This record gives sequence, C-alpha cells and structure tokens, in this order.
Amino acid sequence: HLISASLNDVWCASVASERVVIRRSGQRRPSAPIVEFERELQLHERAAQSGLAPKIIAYQPDDELLVTEFVGETISVDELKRPQNLERLAARLSEVHAISIIDLPVGPTNEVLLGAYRSQVADSGLPTCQMPFDDGDFVICHHDLHADIVRDGGALKFIDWEYARIASRMNDLGVLSDNLELTETQSMIFLEAYLGRAANKDEQRQLRSHRDWARVLFSLWSALTYQ
Repeated sequence: HLISASLNDVWCASVASERVVIRRSGQRRPSAPIVEFERELQLHERAAQSGLAPKIIAYQPDDELLVTEFVGETISVDELKRPQNLERLAARLSEVHAISIIDLPVGPTNEVLLGAYRSQVADSGLPTCQMPFDDGDFVICHHDLHADIVRDGGALKFIDWEYARIASRMNDLGVLSDNLELTETQSMIFLEAYLGRAANKDEQRQLRSHRDWARVLFSLWSALTYQ
C-alpha cells in the first residue's frame, strides 16, 4: 500500500511474507549537485553493511527505484527529543560517521550546494547566512536527518539516503538540531552525547553555525519545491 506520495512515491509491501519498502523518486525534487542515485546507493550500501540503514534488496537506476527491507516504525518528534533518545540517536550517528570513506568521492562543498539552490530561487528576500567553517574532517553525512528518517526496530536505523554525501560531520548535527527544533539545552545534550565528553566553545560555535546554515539551505529547498 502507498504510504507516502510527496516528493517520492513510497509503498510498503509483503514479499514472501516479508515486509519491504519500495521507493520511486518523484518529479518535484529540486535539482542539486547533492542528489545523485549512484551516490545514494554507494553511501546507503556502506551504512547498511554496518547495520545503520535498511538492506538494499533491489534497485532500478533508470527509474530511481529502490527496494529495501522494512526496519521499524517512526518515533514521534516529542519522543525522539527525550534525553535518552537523543543519546541513542547521537550514538548511532557517531557510528555512521565512523564508517570508512575509502574509495568514496567527496561531495560538493556547502558553498557549492548553497549556490546551486540560490541560483534557482528568484526571491532575493530569502535569508542569508555566514558559511560555516569546514574543518575538512570528512565523513558519510546523511544530510537529511529528521524524525521520519529515524526508524526503531530495537536498534535505530536511518532511511532515505538520497541527500547523503561526504562532508564535515557537523553538517549532520546542524541539520538534525534544526529539523527537530531542539532547544539550546537539547542541542548541547545531543552534541555532548555524540562527542562522549563535554563540548568546548569552538564545537558549540560550530554546531550553531551549521544549524543556521541548514535553516537557510532548507528555506531555499522549500522555496524550490513548493513555489
């Protein structure tokens, strides 16, 4: 049965008594250098090998059709923002960022990505931001972390890797903090759980900077998608 039909068409089905998820990319997704089906498959597969994403069962590049295992239900935003779940989420995200990126191409920089979206938006009144400092500590970033992406089947896993890329780890922390609308206190709980220690002032500043950048980026993305 169809479970979503916004930017992508997503079905849940039973095959040989096992539940699978079928996703076909829609037409409304704005074009950007970050979105590339082959890159998605590469990064998704590497995360799946580490138990952090659903196993890929089949795919069809021409239609950007992807079939994966069903890995659990969503967690509500309020539930996900509880301290114990923020800590679980931080631990799993740190595992994503620990995956080897050997032989994986580095994705477009934040500046290139922001410029690609901004060049397509006619409204010059959209917010601006200072580009966050890129420390060059590149990892696999999911880059679209929000409540619907996190699935709980006992261990947390992340679905929908279409915006994934190789980038600074703070990109994911900023995106998630903004999408979940975390308070300053919740953001620091998440950051320190991720680091496994107290965050220094520079790390706190980096998180705030990447959160501001994510807010501007997704304002542009929304303008392109829903204008």
